[in-house]
Amino acid sequence: MLDVFAHYEACLADMAQRLTPEDQPAFHVLRARLIENLSHARLYGDTPTRQSDRAMVLDMLNKLALSALGITFDPIAKATRLGGSASSVDIIVYVALGEEFSVALKHFGKGFKPDEIADLAVTVYRGTVRTGAPQSSCRVLIVPAGTMGNTRSSGLMSAVLAKNEARNVVALGIAGSIGDDLQLGDVFMPQSVNEYMANAAAGGSDALSFIPSGNRLPVDPRLLNRAQFFQSNYPAKQRDWTRRANVRWKSLVSGAMLKRLKKAGIDLRDYSKVVSGEDRILGSGPAVSKGVAFTRWIREAARKTEAVEMESAGVLDAAFIRTPAPRALVIRGISDYGDSRKKIIEAVTKGAFRELAVDNATAYLMSAIRAGLFCS
Repeated sequence: MLDVFAHYEACLADMAQRLTPEDQPAFHVLRARLIENLSHARLYGDTPTRQSDRAMVLDMLNKLALSALGITFDPIAKATRLGGSASSVDIIVYVALGEEFSVALKHFGKGFKPDEIADLAVTVYRGTVRTGAPQSSCRVLIVPAGTMGNTRSSGLMSAVLAKNEARNVVALGIAGSIGDDLQLGDVFMPQSVNEYMANAAAGGSDALSFIPSGNRLPVDPRLLNRAQFFQSNYPAKQRDWTRRANVRWKSLVSGAMLKRLKKAGIDLRDYSKVVSGEDRILGSGPAVSKGVAFTRWIREAARKTEAVEMESAGVLDAAFIRTPAPRALVIRGISDYGDSRKKIIEAVTKGAFRELAVDNATAYLMSAIRAGLFCS
């Protein structure tokens, strides 16, 4: 977060030098509010309330900069960013765990090279992916976080976005299904992400309980719309993805595994599909879902929650706070169930569906990039 805060302070200093005297009074009020917000966030932690207040002030600064200077607030001081000037990429892909990244990197190819960021303990991978247009390619930056959680994803993505101008952000990885439509190996692109523990209330007299409230973060409607019509607009690429997903299913999940699962009461279809939009929600929070009671509790916060995971809310929040914000999309492969079936799946398949889920999600992302969904 501190890299982003320092960038905002640099923008304020530069904007103060550029504005005419008649615009200075309104600017000084907004500058004081933002500096106070950043100071409290540094001293006492960045809460959802402070993030909301900061977003409102940044929006007003953005409008003032546009009307007075003809540019938005955020890129005013590009040259003063920590670590030098920002580089430009088409897509930043956030991947939480090493096992997910190793599978994803196989899809992106050997052309992706490591880049150790000087003032961050982070190594990212940069490369290009060819698109369908002649002599056209997308510049892609992959961020392997190395650990789970929205605190990590928000802080790391904020720092990376402070150093890299990005047109698009993708939260790529796995999730656990808690709905009826999503089965193991499916690819899920939600219409929104609900950070279900945000603004939750603690209650209970004899036993502690949390009353969910949530923070709803929508994905970019243009990217989601393109994904929803991918099958119609790019039938050959959709058929290739489906064929590959079915081959991978049969290579990773044996008949013996399916028989053991069926005996345990888990009857699976032996193919994968893509489920996108249609008011479906992805729950994102600090807990791994392993029980029916937890699933029921999450759905009290958002009825149409279909799956749960631990990073996408942080990725989207880091993207949306920027002005202008990059377009954001979430692509998650379904690796297990967020209830009592989870333990059975893990015991029987030994991680086979985790690999299948990441493989299917990354293959779908690559198909979308090559079709040009992100580069226009």
